[in-house]
Amino acid sequence: MTSNLDFSPEWHGFRRWYWIVAALLALLLLLLWFTGFGPGGSKCKQAMAGYCADNAPVVAAPAVTTSPAPAPAPLVAPLVAPAPAAVVAASLPAAVVYFAKDKFDMPIGADQKLVDVVGYLNANANAKAVLSGFHDPSGNVAHNEELALNRARSVRASLEAAGIAKDRVVMQKPAVTAGGGAPEEARRVEVSVRAE
Repeated sequence: MTSNLDFSPEWHGFRRWYWIVAALLALLLLLLWFTGFGPGGSKCKQAMAGYCADNAPVVAAPAVTTSPAPAPAPLVAPLVAPAPAAVVAASLPAAVVYFAKDKFDMPIGADQKLVDVVGYLNANANAKAVLSGFHDPSGNVAHNEELALNRARSVRASLEAAGIAKDRVVMQKPAVTAGGGAPEEARRVEVSVRAE
């Protein structure tokens, strides 16, 4: 009498390779995570921000400039398919403003980081800026959350000073306000653009 649990030798070979590949992928993910390139890693965040806060140049605060208005749309529709929503979302400008410990005043040169965002918002009347404030894990939690909110308010005031209407700036509390990685990277406000 044969059992229903008897499988062919090919099946056992497939299962062996399946687990070998799964183990190798898990080891690769752990390696990336330990080196800072994995999800939430400091190298990943630096790549997204475009620079490291410690190496950011210190420049005088210039006036926020705007980009010229976009060219008018052609009368004949192009023969290319529209870009998928994920590609369009990836091309929207974003910025990260880093703050000093226990401070919420706009740092020197922070307005320069917002130039692309302001230019896009001026060129696209339906777009909105989304602000999320973070803090480092040290100190009192309630004080730190208030500090993160005040940092986001400072960035909002800077956007308003650049001519962006208050109703076009959305204050959004991130899922976790305590940033990961180095404490210097956690003291930040992320600015993204939401096209509507």
